[in-house]
Formats: sequence, structure tokens, C-alpha cells
Amino acid sequence: MTRPACDQLIEWLGLRLRVPGDWEIVRHSLGTLKGGITFVDRRKQRLQLRWTRCKKPPLVEKMLSDHTSRQLRDEPDALIEPFVFGQWSGRSRVMGGGVTLTRAAWYDVGDRVLIEAILSHRDDEQMLRDELLSSIELAEPMDFATRWRAFGFAAQCPADFRAVTATINAGEATLVFHQLDKPGGEKPRAGRGTLARMGMADGWFMGNLQRLLEAQHPKVTFDCTEVVLDELVTGGQRATALRATSLEPGPRIKKLAGRLRTRRDLLWHDADANAVFHIHTLSYEKAPVDPTDFRLQPAKEADLAA
Repeated sequence: MTRPACDQLIEWLGLRLRVPGDWEIVRHSLGTLKGGITFVDRRKQRLQLRWTRCKKPPLVEKMLSDHTSRQLRDEPDALIEPFVFGQWSGRSRVMGGGVTLTRAAWYDVGDRVLIEAILSHRDDEQMLRDELLSSIELAEPMDFATRWRAFGFAAQCPADFRAVTATINAGEATLVFHQLDKPGGEKPRAGRGTLARMGMADGWFMGNLQRLLEAQHPKVTFDCTEVVLDELVTGGQRATALRATSLEPGPRIKKLAGRLRTRRDLLWHDADANAVFHIHTLSYEKAPVDPTDFRLQPAKEADLAA
């Protein structure tokens, strides 16, 4: 059986696509009005996927024609050909050295978003180009995005939470979510959720989750218990996890007035993924947010329920 060229599933801000397994994300954004995500392989940039929220439908063909005219004005001998594939309209430009640059776009009427893809591929990679472009879809409206799959994790957040920051470092990826008054809303609420995947655990994790948590937050007093997580949370086998509760740091007067939020932590070690997964939430007791309201799993093993 032939191995598919695009075997890495990515889910980001409502977008879903498949890229080759050795491609990595080097730039990303969470802006729903305008943003992008960029992939590279071991040698160079391969794909830039961009989105722009539009007040009215854009003239995609005119936009592409204007871009082509500017290129030909600067380089009259440039070889640029029209490109149409499914919902995509674009141009392919032969760059020399057996490399072609395909620039294509389509407009999602429902979410009023212009999607643009700039893909660098060899002349013998047209099947890869077509497979990749055919995989790109807006699976969820960007303001309602709940599913995230990248950087070695697969995550799902409640519908009334929105991702606000993504911090990616060597071996560690962290997503922070803020709660809103309703799905797709704009009014903030007090709830917070943070999801972290800490990789290369065999090089630093000594087997004690409580000691790890306390070392990360030395000024916080935790009430810790062990719990068993089922496959729905871990995405693999059942796992023994650490559940911890505490109050967020703050002035004593706020504590006495009940104005400090409760912090709830859930950590577990996944030996197969060579990672420690950590979910923690902040919320007031009158509107509690539990870590199990979220999902955080290894990307390859995860099969999140819709």
C-alpha cells in the first residue's frame, strides 16, 4: 500500500489540512481577522497559509491578475500560468532549478474568510501539491474553533473558550485559552485554561508529578491527589495522573473577600509520547472550570470526539 504523501494532520483556528510528516510549523498566529501559518521542510519554506476576514466577497481573480501584472512588470520573462484546482484559483510560476511556486486562493462565503496558499514544490511534486490543497478546509468557523492539532499534541477546548496565546519552545508547546460569555462571543469571563505538552521527558522527568508541579510554582500550596484518567482524556491507555487544587496568588484581602480564583491542575506522564501533559484552569467557585472540560492528547494517537 502506497504511503500517503501528506500524512500529518494539522488543525489550527478552524482550519484543517494535511502536510508531509517532516514539515514543521515555524510561524503561526491566532488572529481571526488576519493571520497565517508557515511550514518548512529540512531545507526551505514550503507552504504559507494565510487568512483574511473580508467585509464583502473579494474579487479573487482580479487580485491574482494584479499580482501577476506586478511580477511581469518587474520580470517580463517570468513564466506564469493560470492554475485552477477544485475551489482554488491561482497562478503557477516556474522559478528555475526544477522548482515551481503556486499561489492560490479561495473565499469561504460562510465565514467570510479569504484563504491564500503559497506553495513551493518541485516540478515532479504536482500530486503532492494537489493532495495538500485538496485537504485544506475551514472545518470550524474561526471564532468558534475548538480543535487544535500541531506541535505533537491534539487538543479540544469548550465552545465558550478562545485561544489567545500559543508559546512554542524546544520540546514544549503551550496554549492559553480565555473564557467568553458565549461561543463566538466577545465579552470576557473569568475562566482560563492552559494546556501544555512538555516533551523529551526521558531527559528531565524523574517520575514525581507533584514535585514537578511544586518546582514550577514554589510559592503555591497545592492539595494533591492521584486519579486515574480514562482513554477519552489521554488519547491512549488509562493513566495515573496528579490532580491538584489551590488558590491563585493574590493579596490576603482578596482571599478574604472571595475574589481569588481556584486553580485546578491535572498532570500525567505519557511514556509512549515521551512527554508530560499538563492542564490547569482558573475559575471562581460559582462558575467552576475543570481541567477535564478540556482534552489534551498526543497528536498521532488522538481521536477526539466531535
